[in-house]
Amino acid sequence: MNWGSPDSWGDFRRHVGVWQYQAYLLRDIDSNIGNISTYASQQWGPLTLPIMATSLVANAFSFRLHRPLFMATIVTAVSTLLFSIVYSISEIEPYLIPIYMMLIFGLGVGALALPAVFQGSDNRGKESTKRPTEQAYVTAILLAVTALGAIVIQYPQQDRSRDYMAPMFVRNVFAELPNDSILITDYWDFYAPTYYLQRIKGERPDITVIGISQLKYPWYTDQLRMKDPQLVAKSDDLVARFGALQGRWVEGEQLSKSDLNTLNTLYTGLLTSFVERNPERRSYVLFNAPCNEAQAPQGCEGNQVAPSFARYPSGLAFELVSPDKRPEPPPIPEYDLRGITTDRIRLDSVAVAVAEYYATTYRRIGRLYQLVNRPEQAQLAEARAAEIMAVLSGR
Repeated sequence: MNWGSPDSWGDFRRHVGVWQYQAYLLRDIDSNIGNISTYASQQWGPLTLPIMATSLVANAFSFRLHRPLFMATIVTAVSTLLFSIVYSISEIEPYLIPIYMMLIFGLGVGALALPAVFQGSDNRGKESTKRPTEQAYVTAILLAVTALGAIVIQYPQQDRSRDYMAPMFVRNVFAELPNDSILITDYWDFYAPTYYLQRIKGERPDITVIGISQLKYPWYTDQLRMKDPQLVAKSDDLVARFGALQGRWVEGEQLSKSDLNTLNTLYTGLLTSFVERNPERRSYVLFNAPCNEAQAPQGCEGNQVAPSFARYPSGLAFELVSPDKRPEPPPIPEYDLRGITTDRIRLDSVAVAVAEYYATTYRRIGRLYQLVNRPEQAQLAEARAAEIMAVLSGR
């Protein structure tokens, strides 16, 4: 669903050959190594280094116990590490899981190997039948205590049972949108949860969310047509021309500079047509900062979407309106901020960015009220922004 429809040989080859992911390879290795090191240092708190060192020693014991198993463990860990280094995405943590599985596996196998290590062999070179030595018992107990200690230390840091920030972000955006809205976005941390909430939970199916990054791939047009056939049908002429050039690009054909310019023009034209050809529906954009701001850099791809429309803050999203239209400021939002200001949770980097976006939205709305000389509402909006930032500064 997320990265293709491998219903032809070419699509199948690209899907299993990870063609879609090549843009992320070897992009920012230094930053990736830094992230991996940070995540490694956080795994077991102050016990991280002792546990990792113990696991490496334990793996050496497993070499004596079962060499093929040892080699499989090492190859899994090293290949995972190498891939994690060269695959430069911000959500690299899940890809590191096999490394920690191998570390824990090493601890377990090492504990099993300890009796053989300590009791040695008899004079005939055969393994002794003596019971494991006292040292083996002590070492195994220490490993168990260390594991339990790590659980006690880390569980509060890893507990996500009260973390509702991802669905709340989507619901807070949806709550501000009227029926049958069109929402164009590149904000992945918003866009990804919409798949689950709309398609699995059935929430706000009337809203059509368009991911501009996904539109660059041929499979997404078909998916969008299934979601909102009327929307795509009104732009079929552009879809056909865009799809033809897009297909040549996907197949690896070397496009001329003129064709590449045409492809980009059709891409932005198609996005714009979703707005212009559906005037009966209200359209919005939600982009990553700083592309959300009125003074966004020209390099922001979002500026190329419906450039003749003004972007007017309507809350977390911006409504696309006629340049001569100045709507009333939106009501002061009553966002569900569980995890931030109430029922607080540990905030990771993504959660912090979302929390800051709430604060930015409140301040943006406060400025609108200042412009229309309504100081009480402006102060209220600023106070709510300050509350969020106070939580972030004290985390």
